[in-house]
Amino acid sequence: MIAGMEHLELSRRNALLLLRADVEFAREVKREQAERERRAEERLELAQRQAQAHFAEFGEWPHETAVRMQAAAEVAERREREQRMIARAEQRQAMEAQWMMQGRQPRSVGEVLALAAMWP
Repeated sequence: MIAGMEHLELSRRNALLLLRADVEFAREVKREQAERERRAEERLELAQRQAQAHFAEFGEWPHETAVRMQAAAEVAERREREQRMIARAEQRQAMEAQWMMQGRQPRSVGEVLALAAMWP
């Protein structure tokens, strides 16, 4: 009996049609599931082949390459940041030296330290 339709009586023919439709639907669901599993297996095999090809070419697995490249990028960023800091410090020091030559007196701690660094 179909839930919610207890008050209706189905003919034998209609009951068989409903059963056949249910069976066909279940088969279709199984086919779709099998197709999804097959595609997932193909994607996994492709990823494995690509990883093995990468290892054969570079001597390391793709995730190791990604980690190494990330570390190299971080080192480059750190160097760039340090270079910018050095350039700013040099610019600041040159500017403070110019101020000193113009006779301007130091007002900040940084200016006093820059002045002290000029005469050992």
